[in-house]
Amino acid sequence: MNSLDFDRLEQQIKPTKLTCVPFLTAIQESLKSYVDMAQNGTKPGLFIGYEQFDSDTGGLLRASLNVITAETGGCKSTFATNILNHVAVKRRKPTAVFSYEMLQGEFVDMLFSINANVNRNKFNTGQFHDHDLIRMTHAVGEMGQAPLYIFDVPSTVEELEEACLQLHAGVPLELVIVDYLQLVTPTSNKDMREQQVAHVSRSLKRLAGKLKCPVIALSQLNEDGKVRESRAIAQDANLILNLTRDEDVLTLKIAKGRRVAKKEYRLEFLPLTCTIK
Repeated sequence: MNSLDFDRLEQQIKPTKLTCVPFLTAIQESLKSYVDMAQNGTKPGLFIGYEQFDSDTGGLLRASLNVITAETGGCKSTFATNILNHVAVKRRKPTAVFSYEMLQGEFVDMLFSINANVNRNKFNTGQFHDHDLIRMTHAVGEMGQAPLYIFDVPSTVEELEEACLQLHAGVPLELVIVDYLQLVTPTSNKDMREQQVAHVSRSLKRLAGKLKCPVIALSQLNEDGKVRESRAIAQDANLILNLTRDEDVLTLKIAKGRRVAKKEYRLEFLPLTCTIK
């Protein structure tokens, strides 16, 4: 046997890491899910708390990367906080948040503002009234039960992934939020900036697949209204939502979505209580 034949034989007996579900199994599983949806009203995705959007899309798909884009000051973090409030606080679904911009205390302030209907500015001045303190005390009962995990220490995407997998082993995560993608600490300083951001984007997409839950990554837009610093983000994302603000009205636009129609949603923004509805 010559070396070429030996190489071919070795390739034949070498186990492959790739696996493939038989097509018949795939279609049977899909049909079962269709029947479940029809009979029990089961939805394929995770609802984020906006009725018309959730109705049109069926929610955020499991194992999907969802990118929310906006200009600086476009309410990205506020919108994400309203989503996590609905998912983690209201619906008690385990949620991990990786914040590279806001500290955990800032998220807590905003969540108290939303749930206790307290003026957000009072968290800066400390000028709370008795009725504010009473409402916040009552809110602790609901907020304290939320399976919410907030990480506000700068980390690489590998460290982010490790933290998620450790959490997931004990408490299966149903949502991961990254605020925001361009601020994730680069793994290597030798790569060009576009390559660094592309690495983060691809890693978050793989993480969504491993966790079998949606990942939401916030991203800034550049001056031309495009996703900042890397075209890979737009390529990797299953869904891209663009958020624009006009005073107290937000427009949420589906900019990319293979399984959903491009559509716009008008949302009311109440800046004093950080509420978007």
